[in-house]
Amino acid sequence: MDRGETIFVAVWAVGMVLTWPPWFWFSIRSRKVRGEPLIPRPPVGAVFCERKASGRAHDNLLGRASNCLMVAIRGDELWITPNFPFNMIAPYGFMGLEHRIDRRRVRAEALRTPFGRRVALNFTSADGKLRSLDLALRDPDGFLAALKRP
Repeated sequence: MDRGETIFVAVWAVGMVLTWPPWFWFSIRSRKVRGEPLIPRPPVGAVFCERKASGRAHDNLLGRASNCLMVAIRGDELWITPNFPFNMIAPYGFMGLEHRIDRRRVRAEALRTPFGRRVALNFTSADGKLRSLDLALRDPDGFLAALKRP
């Protein structure tokens, strides 16, 4: 390793040591302030729960997740949240993929794509904005049935 590579590695290591602890502290603090759990667990009494779902938010270029979302339906709520430790990466909504939605405000339809079946969701978020995202679930029929239950 030459001198330039050594300096680069040293600067990178120092940067990691200095930035990651404050980032995780900020993530933990913001989740606690908002009353969100640090380690998301399936809600008690959920009629549907899948812990390794994938998703893509349409209103955020970075809003993609592969096999790290928990999607659950309990009562009148649809929960979409990243699993730990991915929920610590982006403390303000995981790039458009962290939601608790009144399921009566959700419109869902199954889509066939060359890459498999997906569920397209359209809903109004708590801040009044129309949002849309796609979910890749292992049991899309079970999800749609649970979403339609009274």
